[in-house]
Amino acid sequence: MSVRIAATLLIIILVLSGLFGLNSLYTVDPDQSAVVFRGKIAVRVSGPGLHFKLPLFESVEFLSKIQQRTGLVFSQSCQKSSAGSSNGDLEVNIVWDISDPIAYIEAGRPSDAQIEAVARPIACDIGIPADLENKSLVGGFEDALLGKLREEIPGIRFVGVVSGGQGRR
Repeated sequence: MSVRIAATLLIIILVLSGLFGLNSLYTVDPDQSAVVFRGKIAVRVSGPGLHFKLPLFESVEFLSKIQQRTGLVFSQSCQKSSAGSSNGDLEVNIVWDISDPIAYIEAGRPSDAQIEAVARPIACDIGIPADLENKSLVGGFEDALLGKLREEIPGIRFVGVVSGGQGRR
């Protein structure tokens, strides 16, 4: 009878060890980074590959490394036309990616709406110098806008501004 109990305990221990081992491994894809949390505190960032975490104590959140685009449409009230007159809105895409995953998460994982909420007043304050006939940006607007966005939103690398369907980076 004691052999039967010992065998049962051994099987239970092996099963629990196997489950513990499987829950402690995670894989990060090449186009991702992973932030490991202990409770609600970010403790480390993992790059691509197979990694270990402490089950029950640590959790993992995966973030994309792929460039994102936040689209904005600016009306004439926000634009400085170099062509003199205008007949429409100017579409601008802000290109960005996550440069510091922990800072990005601590900033509340800024969404497109939050980026737009920061970018729109900055852009209107600077005044968007645009050639509205060609629906494209002119002047140093891109550098000014991206510089101010870098100051306002941590954890994101702002790469460039694309307008009117024509890439400019």
